[in-house]
Amino acid sequence: MKPSGEAKLLIILGIIVLLGGGALVGMNAMGPGTPTPRPTPQPFEITAEQFDKLLKTTRHIEGDPKIPVTIVEFADFECPSCRRAYNSYLKTMIQRKLVRVAFFHYPFADMHPNAMPAAVASEAAAKQNKFWEMYAALFEGEKTELSPDYITEQAKKIGLDMKRFETDRTDAKLKDLVSGDQSFAADYKVDMTPTFFIRDRDGKLHRAVGGEDFGKLAKTLFP
Repeated sequence: MKPSGEAKLLIILGIIVLLGGGALVGMNAMGPGTPTPRPTPQPFEITAEQFDKLLKTTRHIEGDPKIPVTIVEFADFECPSCRRAYNSYLKTMIQRKLVRVAFFHYPFADMHPNAMPAAVASEAAAKQNKFWEMYAALFEGEKTELSPDYITEQAKKIGLDMKRFETDRTDAKLKDLVSGDQSFAADYKVDMTPTFFIRDRDGKLHRAVGGEDFGKLAKTLFP
């Protein structure tokens, strides 16, 4: 017996409800706090010439040129993974003079609203020859949001001329420097932070993307 028109309608409505319920279950499983997936790092093999170009291009490099291990970092001051990489490994490496470090900005302004102001503030500190002091101050501890007041507080702690600092941090040219770093990063397939390029004591080149990846590499460099 063929179903009546009313029965057909009930069957169709039942299917719609089932499909809709499945969609709702899927949405609830994701949860309101599910983070937006970050892009998968693009494969990239850096050459010695490209690595040397990074060292020639950077405005910020710390450490004796005779130190056998050199690290080039692309980072965002408000990136939690960048902060962990600094506090877990880089800070000790720098303090113990185990590595020479070069730095490029890569703020994710859409995800971290204070990343660009923090980067510009570090460039303002650089005009007073205190970039690395500001770099350390912004990465220290477990602070996750770098508010303008917090950045100002760190500038005072490292002894900046605050009148000059407040003027410089509004200079559009400093923002252009930061944006220039981001444009340069495209040539090296940098699209996540932190990204590190490392030349070890044997001259071998490595790439590490993310704090965990960098931590694993750091343990092989300094077992």
